[in-house]
Amino acid sequence: MPEISWTQMRYLQQFFVQSIRDHPQDPVVISHGDSWFAYPIYANIIDQLDEIVQHRMSLLRLEISGDELLTILDPAGLATLKKLMTYHTPNVFLFSAGGNDIVGSELLTFLAPRTEPFDATAALATAALTQRFDDMKAAYQSLIAMRDEVAPACMIVTHGYARAIPTGIKASYLGFSAGPWLKPFLEARGYVDLIEQRAVVDALMQRFNDLLDSLAGPLFVKVDFRTVITDSDWSNEIHPTRNGFEKAAGVLHAELHRLLPTKFP
Repeated sequence: MPEISWTQMRYLQQFFVQSIRDHPQDPVVISHGDSWFAYPIYANIIDQLDEIVQHRMSLLRLEISGDELLTILDPAGLATLKKLMTYHTPNVFLFSAGGNDIVGSELLTFLAPRTEPFDATAALATAALTQRFDDMKAAYQSLIAMRDEVAPACMIVTHGYARAIPTGIKASYLGFSAGPWLKPFLEARGYVDLIEQRAVVDALMQRFNDLLDSLAGPLFVKVDFRTVITDSDWSNEIHPTRNGFEKAAGVLHAELHRLLPTKFP
């Protein structure tokens, strides 16, 4: 997906600023991230959340399908977010990122070859994956530090994905396809049994959730989708069905209501 151009950004901000002026009682929200917030095939989490709140939030959407955490929060990306948070003082920054940083062809580097006996923890015991998680944690810490500097009351609300299934199924839309992101790379490293594949993916998702939990605080909140998105809620390897996204949006809304009950009734 192409990046948002300067002209498009200006266009989006015009509606955002006008909404803030017209509806000062509504929460001011900036959302950013990957396809869980920007899935083009059917209503994603932000689409569903917007419906749940009946469009009663001033929302600036920056997410792009396929975006990576380390790209979004590189120096240029962080500088853009800093300007936006400085100018608009959001109540909430909704963030969906990190999944694309740890799946795909890079699994050929991140995963150790399978050995006997099978051990999911050993599969993830590589210097490359450790470095990737260290880099992602540093990026999140930079985001938190920037938020503390320019919008200290803004809540960062993110999530840790769910128990993805390595089926080899691609995402397809209007002749475009992407993926698969898991199964072929697991098999290339020797993990050919589905039970073992799922164990490795679960361990990988657990490690990402643990990373987010290590950063948790009153103004950095992780929403856990692992219990609400079930095996029947997957459309392809890394994207839930419309119903899965709807259930995730419900959990996200419940958390926003808990955090800001007057803004998200």
